[in-house]
Amino acid sequence: MKIPYTCRICKADGWAELGDGCSEEWCDKLAPLLVCNPCFDLRSKFTSARDKIFRACNAIIRAEQVGLTEDDMGTVRRRCRAALIPATRQYADALREYKKLSTLVWSEDFVQNLMQKPEAAAQQLRFYRDSLSAYVKNQNMQVLAASVATELGV
Repeated sequence: MKIPYTCRICKADGWAELGDGCSEEWCDKLAPLLVCNPCFDLRSKFTSARDKIFRACNAIIRAEQVGLTEDDMGTVRRRCRAALIPATRQYADALREYKKLSTLVWSEDFVQNLMQKPEAAAQQLRFYRDSLSAYVKNQNMQVLAASVATELGV
């Protein structure tokens, strides 16, 4: 049985194939929850990166709570930093794909901020995501303003 659906993320229309034993009531409840394959892959990439960031930050927090020696703490910090660099790049890249940006917006400061305040990782990730959204909105407004100026011959 095939049912029509609209992807929750990108709003693209699609068809999902379900088993013949699926009731019409169940299909009606399921359709609004579906996402297309590209959006699912992107969401998986995003959550994988986020989970890696949280794991590294939690390792720093646990190491600080245990009271490791300075040498051991340095080792933990180096390993976590080495894990955070690719994880934050993956997180930034997933958001770049989602926002359809042509360039990656990532900086070493992203990692440094997480290293300094690992307990605030969720807030920092949210701030990054929201800042990128504001950046995209600003870019769109600049493009719109430029096209209006061109239309008006200004």
